[in-house]
Amino acid sequence: MVTKDIWKIVSDGLEIYSSAKLKDLNYPSSGHQFYLVCEIAEVNEDFAKDIKWDIRKLSKYKPGRASSIPFAVTLAELMEVTV
Repeated sequence: MVTKDIWKIVSDGLEIYSSAKLKDLNYPSSGHQFYLVCEIAEVNEDFAKDIKWDIRKLSKYKPGRASSIPFAVTLAELMEVTV
């Protein structure tokens, strides 16, 4: 899967959100009481504007339905899978 859609973590750390707080934020409901949450933003820096990545080559990539699950990698690993 080749993409230009890359996101970065922008918060200083994780926060614990209750399912009630997420519901107040109009987040889809789930079956758990608490969640670890971090703030993310789309990468749109100049260095990345024309780069595409084959994310299937990343060590944490999962095929099939699991491919929609977010994961984190280092910038060094990300740059090794450029197309």
